[in-house]
Amino acid sequence: MEFKAGTENMKVNDSSQKSVLNVAKSGMTLIEVMLAVLIVSVGMVALLTATSQCLAIMKNAKNYQDVLWTLSTADAEHILYPTN
Repeated sequence: MEFKAGTENMKVNDSSQKSVLNVAKSGMTLIEVMLAVLIVSVGMVALLTATSQCLAIMKNAKNYQDVLWTLSTADAEHILYPTN
C-alpha cells in the first residue's frame, strides 16, 4: 500500500498494518469497562450493607446478653419472695 502525505510517498507493508489493527482491537471498550465497574460497585454496596446489618445484630445480641447477666446477678443478690 502506498500513502501520500504531502509530497512524500510512504510505504506500509501489510503485516505491520495487521499487527497494528490486532493491537487496537485487543483492548476493552469503554462500555465494557463501565459495565464491569458498575457490577463491582453493586457487589461492594451489597457487601457493605450486609456487614453493617450483621454488626448491628451483633451489638443488639451483646446488649441483650449484658441485660440477662445483670438480671441474673440482681436475682442472686436480692431474692424476691412471693407475697399474698
